[in-house]
Amino acid sequence: MIGQKRFYVYTHIRLDTENVFYVGKGHGNRAFRPYGRNSHWNNIVAKCGFRVEIVSHFASEQDAFDAEKSLIAECRANGISLCNKTDGGEGVTGHKHSAKTREKISAVQIGRKLSPECKAKLSVANMGHIVSDDTRKKISKTNSGKKRTPAQNAVNSEFRKGKKLTREHAEKIAKSNTGRVVSDATKAKISAAHRGMSSSPETKSKIGAANRGKVRSPEFCARVSENMRKRHQEARAAKLLGGTI
Repeated sequence: MIGQKRFYVYTHIRLDTENVFYVGKGHGNRAFRPYGRNSHWNNIVAKCGFRVEIVSHFASEQDAFDAEKSLIAECRANGISLCNKTDGGEGVTGHKHSAKTREKISAVQIGRKLSPECKAKLSVANMGHIVSDDTRKKISKTNSGKKRTPAQNAVNSEFRKGKKLTREHAEKIAKSNTGRVVSDATKAKISAAHRGMSSSPETKSKIGAANRGKVRSPEFCARVSENMRKRHQEARAAKLLGGTI
């Protein structure tokens, strides 16, 4: 964000010809999002990928709309073929779809799979993009307290099945969690969620096979030992007080 200039006009450029094929107006990370685009845009990106170029920033949304319309008209006057379906200037920041519309969008997206080539091109297009702190807070606020439906959990489970993290990705996750302290309230929620759960024989077999032959570091063994010691102490204290684990 540049000062109070929240809005901007951007272009999408084909990676094969370096030609502009889309002009848009946005704010936040809209320019970098591959979803919510028309079919013409999706076909171009699936074929050759895209990169983003921010043209200019504006304090007023109307000024951004006017600049978008002007740039679209200029591109078309110069013979540039755009996949924009309109002349620009539409849409309102902060507009929210109705629950019925969101359900329709969700139904269309469920089960949709991108090809490895398309995923690679999207990855290249988004490489180096940094999400602002303001955007991160908005995403966090939006997702706070959200619960997935059983259908969404099933789709997510199927999507992740058989996936393995790269060493670099695993190291980044480990680094981000190092020193992280989980509150007692969170621990209690996790404990309550897992209470009474039991793994299937197949799952137990997979866990056993994955851990077979692993060598744990002395530090890891010490942490496990200390945690077990604390649990036994708590169990004995609860028993003395007539409670249960």
